[in-house]
Amino acid sequence: SDNTVATVDVNGAVTAVSAGSVIIMHIGNASDGEPSTTITHIIVNPSVIEAGLFPNPNKGTFTVKGSLGSVKDANVTYEITNMLGQVVYTNSSVAPGGVLNQQISLSAFTSAMYMLNIKSGNEIKTIHFVVE
Repeated sequence: SDNTVATVDVNGAVTAVSAGSVIIMHIGNASDGEPSTTITHIIVNPSVIEAGLFPNPNKGTFTVKGSLGSVKDANVTYEITNMLGQVVYTNSSVAPGGVLNQQISLSAFTSAMYMLNIKSGNEIKTIHFVVE
């Protein structure tokens, strides 16, 4: 009922695309050859950001890799805060197909611990990292 939530391929395999609710109807023949219809209601859970930051510790240049748990392109905001909670870096990009592969280069950052907040939709993932 909604290809933005889930799709069905020619073999009948269902793939989640994004959070939501979808109804899938299958029309075919029962084992006795009589026509049959099966209706299934599927709830696709919201995506969960799975990501890592490499290398950690680093010299101010690192790569964020992971996924948003969805196969849709999505806007992502990368926000870095220091240990006082002050925002010291913000950048946005698109994660094609829900895949995170973002290189970040920080200039003039002092050696310290920082927090990277990855935001997409209502999801947030926080990763602590160290600049040496």
